[in-house]
Amino acid sequence: MQGNNVTITVPYHFSGSGASASNINNIVNAIQNGLSGQVGHYNVTIKVALSGSPTPYRENNVNLNAGGGRSNAANWSVPGVWGDYTYMHEAMHTIMGWAYGDDTLPGSILNYASFPDAPPVPAPGPSILPQHVREAIGNPNNPKDCGCGK
Repeated sequence: MQGNNVTITVPYHFSGSGASASNINNIVNAIQNGLSGQVGHYNVTIKVALSGSPTPYRENNVNLNAGGGRSNAANWSVPGVWGDYTYMHEAMHTIMGWAYGDDTLPGSILNYASFPDAPPVPAPGPSILPQHVREAIGNPNNPKDCGCGK
């Protein structure tokens, strides 16, 4: 963190029936473009670093399942049931950790109640919030435990 500029780099290894170069590129773009930007007084940049082999961090090794369906941290559907928001949501679980306490914030990308019946999710949709940024940069366990750089 430099001033109000925050950069978080998340390493991912994608495998599975949906792990085509095109799908991976779309997922990376959804995460980087969807979670980066002005968040309160923070200027946030999220970067995805792709690994050709499994990472030592369980949360960063994702099986991409072709054909849709519900996603979870370890298994992401392609296409995502919420479109790009699926990948933004799952990436935030990686960054914040499963024990994160602000999942119920209105408008949060982590709050299932923020999503209407999907697809599609209308713009602007759920998002990353200043509370998420503060927790990510102030939490000694995350993003460190996910192998994320900050």
